[in-house]
Amino acid sequence: MIRAVIGDTWQQSKQQVVFIVMLVVMLVVLIAGIALPRAIVTADGEKRFGTILSERPINYFSQQWTDEYARTLGMGDDASRNAALRNIANDNTLSQAARGEKLRTYYSEQRRLRDEAVSRASGMPEYQRGVEYFIHVVVGGMFKVTMLLFIAACAGYFPAMLSSGAIDIVLSKPVDRLQIYLGKYLGGIVLYVAAIVAFNTLLFVGIGMRTGIYHFRIFYSIPLLAFSAMVLYALLALVGTVSKSATLALVTGYVFYVVVDSLVSALFNFQPVFVQMGWESVATVSSVLRHVLPNFGTMNNMALASLLNAPIFEFTPFAVALAWLLGCLGLGYWVFNRRDY
Repeated sequence: MIRAVIGDTWQQSKQQVVFIVMLVVMLVVLIAGIALPRAIVTADGEKRFGTILSERPINYFSQQWTDEYARTLGMGDDASRNAALRNIANDNTLSQAARGEKLRTYYSEQRRLRDEAVSRASGMPEYQRGVEYFIHVVVGGMFKVTMLLFIAACAGYFPAMLSSGAIDIVLSKPVDRLQIYLGKYLGGIVLYVAAIVAFNTLLFVGIGMRTGIYHFRIFYSIPLLAFSAMVLYALLALVGTVSKSATLALVTGYVFYVVVDSLVSALFNFQPVFVQMGWESVATVSSVLRHVLPNFGTMNNMALASLLNAPIFEFTPFAVALAWLLGCLGLGYWVFNRRDY
């Protein structure tokens, strides 16, 4: 029964221009991602990363690999670092000179993290670093663009099912309402995840054949990228079920994914600045929001950092997002089950 509802979602998707556009965008990015990179052999016989657009090696990608790895090494310790800064700012026993010394120690630790990244990078061929970061850029760009299209594509799934006539046909079949609700939800997710898996697989093979680097960690990003889509779609399903409005679901999705998520990320990233300036209330609000609202930006960064083998997994954003996923699905089904259609 669930497979039948998923199949119905696929039939609905084929009729949606936005979903087709999303697949076309993924195909264009895939072709560009496979066609652009190439190996350039220098005069001394060293293999360097380059593209078909230039005859000279491009150092940007290998340098960005080092910078990105250095940045992501500190991501998993944001809470403790911010706590340390707050302790320094609130410690009235410290003189101004002592407080400054402690802050210098903090920033020295940040430099140590970067040195560790540089040390790690020095043990990896520059060519491989360039290829890995190029894959990081392609996968990250694909996901950011297609998630915006995914919101537009799936915002109307539940309102369309609940429209007059359509819901009567669905409920006339011997299918449990839980199966109907989960089937419609899984239908949208399965289609998007299948597209991501196909994209990453073809990119893995294509870039491997082009560069000789088969980067298996490209598959590590799929679970977290899929999870972000699952959380967002659960929210859209709830809004679509309650309001029966595809427009409201669409606006809600964009507000959460673009506006709210950007605001929460910005507040959290500037926490150290707020602490040093003595704005404890703002720093507290940013911490509370991070433990209340799903942070798609952080989860996406964790997924993409896995491409670089950066150990940055944080449990808090995942737990908050999981609570939203289960809460939205549970509340959406409760509304769907209690209504008399």
